[in-house]
This record gives sequence, structure tokens and C-alpha cells, in this order.
Amino acid sequence: MSKKKTQINTEDTSVGEIIDLETEDIEDAESEATESKEEDSKADETKTDTSKTDEPAAQKTAQDVKSDKKIAEGKKEKSDKKDKIEKEDDSDLYSDEVYKDTDSSDDDMVYLDISGDEVTEISSSEASGKKVKKESHLPKIPVKPEAVLTWLLVVLGAAVYISLTFNNNVWLDEAFTGSLINTDMAGVLERSMADTLPPLYNIILRLTTLAFGYTVPVMKITSAVPMILTLILGATVVRKRFGCPAACIFIIALIAMPNMLFYGVEIRMYSLGFLFATATGIFVNEVIAQPCKKNWILLTLSAVLAGYTHHFAFVTAGFAYLFLFIYACIEQTRFNNERDRDKHPIILTSFFKCVFATFILYLPCMLVTLKQIKSVSGYFSMPEVTGEVFIKYCRYPFTVGFTPLSITLAVLSLLLLVLLCFRKEKTAHDMFAVYCFLIFYGVLLFGTAVSKLMTANIFVDRYLFFALGLLWLSFAAAAGGSKKIIIYVTVIIQIVIGIYSYTDAYSKEYAPGANELISWLNENIREGDCLYTLEDYEELAYCLPFYCNSLTNFEKFEEAAKERNGNNIWVAVMDGYENETMSDLPSGNSGYEYYINEIHDSNFDLEYINVFRFDRYMFKMYRLTQL
Repeated sequence: MSKKKTQINTEDTSVGEIIDLETEDIEDAESEATESKEEDSKADETKTDTSKTDEPAAQKTAQDVKSDKKIAEGKKEKSDKKDKIEKEDDSDLYSDEVYKDTDSSDDDMVYLDISGDEVTEISSSEASGKKVKKESHLPKIPVKPEAVLTWLLVVLGAAVYISLTFNNNVWLDEAFTGSLINTDMAGVLERSMADTLPPLYNIILRLTTLAFGYTVPVMKITSAVPMILTLILGATVVRKRFGCPAACIFIIALIAMPNMLFYGVEIRMYSLGFLFATATGIFVNEVIAQPCKKNWILLTLSAVLAGYTHHFAFVTAGFAYLFLFIYACIEQTRFNNERDRDKHPIILTSFFKCVFATFILYLPCMLVTLKQIKSVSGYFSMPEVTGEVFIKYCRYPFTVGFTPLSITLAVLSLLLLVLLCFRKEKTAHDMFAVYCFLIFYGVLLFGTAVSKLMTANIFVDRYLFFALGLLWLSFAAAAGGSKKIIIYVTVIIQIVIGIYSYTDAYSKEYAPGANELISWLNENIREGDCLYTLEDYEELAYCLPFYCNSLTNFEKFEEAAKERNGNNIWVAVMDGYENETMSDLPSGNSGYEYYINEIHDSNFDLEYINVFRFDRYMFKMYRLTQL
């Protein structure tokens, strides 16, 4: 039997109808064969015995034509019946067409019943409809192993970040942010305006605490989410453009490299600014690859949102824009006529439209920023960027905390950069990867220069965190495009650094004492109690009222004594402060002794309570008693 293809495209046709139809086909074929034999026999008889018939040759020919016409009409009728069954459910959104090839006889023909949620194979010899094989009727989606690997790394990274959030440890800046958003939305905006940083993170944090509760874990998870979104960018956009090895190394870097886990869950805007600054660089590369409207929009929004998150996140985005400007200028000179420009539509006009849209959208925030700069001198107390500090900032991305690992990471990063620079047949994406490494040091030079020009230093090493995403993208692109041995060595070093980084971050996030301190404060502090920290230690002045909002901090002791109204005055003394000497105090008096004498002169004495610790701090708590 010749090869046949049988199509069944209906869910309403039963197995019985299909079998009956095929049975009719078989019977018709047998009938036609019998008729053909009879006609051949009659022809032979006519040739051998012409005397037995007196019919003319013309009449026999008419009978043959009539017989052939009758057979053709029968075939057409049955064919129409089969076509009618096949076309009954053509309007179905998901077509259930199944084709089956066979090289054997009709007895081995296989049909598929698709009338339910499962597919059943039935042979013509098994009229009872015995089930042979079951599988989903939904179309199979091809899954690439490399895609599975990158998404597994995303899940791992998300688990790592989330695992660091279930604690109550905060430090000074986190307590400041947590206290800032502990008001209504109008208050959040007002306080953010008074601060020196943009308001986007504070707004988001306020919304999440309203939805899920005003707790430290909720705030830390809010910070972890942008890091997880950056991991997703690595598994999607970066993998599509740089390949699976580079995407995997990039994702591992976002989990394992220094400072990632620390700032990734801190209750500050660093993780959110990191997301938008990194996304800006990634979409610059996407515009180079495919300058469509969608990529231009995503690039513009990423840069604007970076500006609404942190000033130096916006500076990082600005350096990414600079590369696109340079690239557009080069393309403009290469394709200098209208026909050639169609080959690569990244032209300066498109870039300037993007810059203009960014400027318009960022303008409200920029006006506020200019106003904030006027009061910056009285607010900032960052260390001056001396030569020693500048060198420290240069090695900031590679400072693991363990010198051998730090040196190994720095050497590996420089070697990969050299390999990337001297890669044969470099593409625009390779050049962008090289530039991404340089963006970090561009931000460093910019921050240092601005601090020197202003009356106060506004730059510190943690503001470089926003540029780390693009630096590790360069690292990943260089390693991912190298030989397998280099990829394996890179991943092994990353894993070792990641184990060290996670151990260090976990020990800091889950440092003992915070829960005990919170329990003691809730049990012993009454509404209206006063807090006085010797030498006005900001760490304790912000953190203790954050943990217990019944406490009111006072910078000067006489103000606390005046406002206590019969309530307790609690004195917190940072561990080790007793041995510190204040250079601006009278000669011979230590800072501790000076403030203790001030308390005694006010007719109060100190009652020792206990030593407490939380996050990175340890202090002694006293209660004042009237003499």
C-alpha cells in the first residue's frame, strides 16, 4: 500500500464514527476490485467467443463509460462525507490537527481520538478503542537547557537575598530611612524634600509598609526585590545579547561579588538605583543592537527612574548615555547618506530625542535637587577624598574582606579586561562591555571632582555601588566569550568569593541582640520617656527611637531634663566611649567624664541597667535618678 496521510481535526467526532468510515472505505475498495475483475472476465469472453453476442462495439463502450462514471460518483460522495467530518471544528482557537504516516496495510492504520483532555491512539484492528498512549493535547514548548540554567540561578539568587531579610538589625542610615517614612504620604514627600536625596525609594517603601506592615523584614524585602529584578534582566536580555555563559557569570556576580549582598538588602535606595542604572546600560546595548521604539522608551525610562532614586545612579546612567552618543557619532560618519542610514538607524537625531525626553521627565526632580544643593554644606560630613582615600575607592569593587581573595579577584578582572580589549573581530557589544568597566572609574572621577569644587564633600564609596552592575556585566561578557577553561576558573573563583560574602553578610544581618533589645524597650519604655546619648551619638539617637517610637531623643542634657515632666531619662553610652578624649573639651577632661560631671551638677545620678547590642553596635544603658 502506498503511503497515506490521514487528518483528523475535530473534538466532536467519536472513535466509532472514524472506524465505521474506514470500514466503509475498505468495503468500497473490495467492491470496486470485484467489479473490475468481472469487467475483465467479460472482456475476455467477448474476445474468445464473438459469436455469442450480437451487440455492437459502440454499445459496449457506452456501458464501460457509464460504469466508470458510477464508480467515480460513489468515490466523490464518500470523499465529501469525510471532508465534512474533518471541517466541523475549524473555528477552534487551538487546532488539534494530528497527522499520522503509515507504510503498512490498512489494518495497521492508526487514528487519534482528541475528543477529551487526553490523546488516545487506536488501530483499525482494535475497534474497542483501547488506549495505547496518553499525552497532553497542548502544544509542547521547546525548552533550552541554557535557559533552564540561567533561571535556576535567578531562583538561587532570589533565595539568597530573601534569606538575609528576616531579622531586625538596622544601622544608622536604615533607621533614618525607616523613621522618615513612618508618616503619611504627604509627610514622606515633605521629609524627602528636606533630605538631600530623591524621593522614589521612600515612596515605594511607604507603600509596601502600608500594604504588608511596618516591620524591618518587610523593608528589607522591599530592597531585595530590585536586586531580583536585575537578576531577571541577566536571565533574559543579557542572555539574549551576550549568550548563556556570560549571563550565568553575570547572575553569579550579582549574588557573590563584594558589597552585593550588603547593599542589596539595606533599607536604603541603593538596590533600586542599582537596578535602574544597570538597566540603563543594558538598554543602551539593546538600542545599539536593535534601535526600535520599545528599546528607546525602556532606555529613557530607566535613566529617568535612576535620577528619581539617587543622584549618582543618574550620573552612572549619564555615562551610559555618553557611550551611545559616541557610538551614534561614529555611525553618523560611517553612514553619511540617506540610503546607508537606513542600514543602521542609530543617528544623532534619535539620540537627541531620547536626551530631550529624559530631560523633560527628570526636570521636576532636578529643580528639587538644585534647591537641596544650597543646604548641602551643613548636612554632609563625608570624609575628604584624599589620595589614600581615592586609591581605596579604586579597589572598592574587589575588596572581599580577605586579602588573598581580593587580590585574586582584582587580577582576574584585569586579565579579562585585557582579553576583551584584544579580542579579534570585536563587535559593538564588546566595545560597550569594555566601556562598562570604565564607567565605574568615570563615576569615581566625577564624584571626586564635584566634591573638590563644592564647599562640602558629597561623595563616598557606597555611591559607587550603582556602577558595579555594569562593571560586572563587562566582567561577565569578557569571561563568557573566552575559552571554557577561563569560564570554569572564573565561576570557581566566584563561588569561593560568594561563600565568603554570604557568610559575612549573614553574620552581620543576624547579629545577636536586636530582638532582646526590642523586647526590653517595649517592656520598660513609657510614652514620653527621654533619651540622651553622650556626645549625641547619631547611631543610638536614630536607632533606639526607631525601635521604640515612645522614646524622644534630645541632643542636649538640659533640654531632656526640662522636658521630662516626670518621665524617665535614659542615657545610652556607646561601648568604648569612656576612654575617648574630646579635643574641643577643656584640657585634662575626657569626653565621658565631662558629660558625667554635667549630669551630676544637675542633681542626677546614673543607675546602670544593662549592656545591649544590635547590628554593629554595643552600648550601655543607664537610667537617671534624682538625687
